[in-house]
Amino acid sequence: MISGFYVALILREKYVGSGYYWRFIGNRALKIFPMYWAVLGLLVIYCSRAYLRSGNFGPMNIYLEFPEVISAKFLVLSALSNILIFGQDVAMFLGFNEASNGLEFTANFAASSPPVFRFLLIPQAWTLALELMFYLIAPFLVNRSNLLLLAIVALGACLRFWFAQHNYFNSDQWLYRFFPLELPFFLVGILLYRIYSKLKSIEIHRVLLLCTGMMGLVAAALQIPLEMNKWIFYLIVAIAIPCLFILSKKSALDRWIGDLSYPIYISHLFVMWVLSASDMFQKTGIDRGTLTAICTVCFAVALVHLFRPIESFRQRRAVRV
Repeated sequence: MISGFYVALILREKYVGSGYYWRFIGNRALKIFPMYWAVLGLLVIYCSRAYLRSGNFGPMNIYLEFPEVISAKFLVLSALSNILIFGQDVAMFLGFNEASNGLEFTANFAASSPPVFRFLLIPQAWTLALELMFYLIAPFLVNRSNLLLLAIVALGACLRFWFAQHNYFNSDQWLYRFFPLELPFFLVGILLYRIYSKLKSIEIHRVLLLCTGMMGLVAAALQIPLEMNKWIFYLIVAIAIPCLFILSKKSALDRWIGDLSYPIYISHLFVMWVLSASDMFQKTGIDRGTLTAICTVCFAVALVHLFRPIESFRQRRAVRV
């Protein structure tokens, strides 16, 4: 929902004039790929160095552990998905056929030996594949009527309910990673932006906004441990998003946190692997989660500064008419 809200906002308020589609797509690519490739490149260098020193390929060891499934075709597909991101979500629907060692669609991707998703070098990047697909169609969706968007959301909700009632589809890979079922959340974000665009011109007491926004944050914090009904959770978060944005849109701290969110997300597993391989958890005596968080934030800050010239170029491209 947050992604749909943000994309609708920048498409309506920043990308104007002729050629806006390709400027938007180009800028999204400049946001996602350079930093992703930097982390991917550092990971490959780290794994290669570890292999030369100790014979351990680190996170890439999976390629040595199961040579029987490594064909030339699989290597090409694996390399392309790891480099281009597109298709990484499909790994969650694939497994290795026990007889032929070839790829096949499976009802339980985790049961495959080995699991196909373990060949993703930045495992969390499968979510970026979904995000990129949304970027490609978002400029066409933000101009559609509320009625059409609501109809698609309703259809997606019905489809999700139907999937949940059938054993084959009632699994993580379908309910959490299948793009047609995730698209309605993006569309809700677009609708929330339209609500926000109406609210921002109305004087609403900041205490009311703050209480509503905090309600969403508390719901997000308690949803997993309390197993809150997911539909109630979605509703609370949907109500809170426009309110939180109105409160924080002029905050320098909020912008700083926003700038760090993507580099933190894309690098945290790499940082954790490096800390673990170098025995830093044992050497420092610092809690694993705390040390990982500190080092990831520092690494993310370094990435933001390193890619600042690209970010400046992106901002200049966005306002061309």
